[in-house]
Amino acid sequence: FELPDGAKLPTALASPGGARLWVYVPLGDSRRAASADFPLCQTYVDTVLQGCLAWGGPELAQEWVVTTFDWSTFYLNDAPLSRRPWLHRERYSEIDEALVQNAEWTRFADR
Repeated sequence: FELPDGAKLPTALASPGGARLWVYVPLGDSRRAASADFPLCQTYVDTVLQGCLAWGGPELAQEWVVTTFDWSTFYLNDAPLSRRPWLHRERYSEIDEALVQNAEWTRFADR
């Protein structure tokens, strides 16, 4: 497996005896870039980053953001009451901070 240009290998994979790591890799025909019909959803990003924050704090959240590739302009803020994130998005301020700090990579402004 080759990483795309600009992608980095997560520290957990680069160090021998690193932490257990779960990776989502779509199989065969199900691997597609995000599109208008199948956007990248905020609730999925929130779920992953909540796990990063719980297991490794802001450092792991930042690392996940910069080692994830193919961020898309088809980014849907599908959270309930998206204008009031404190009601339905656990740790939303830390998650948004990680995304904003890497906005050129995550396309946060397109959300």
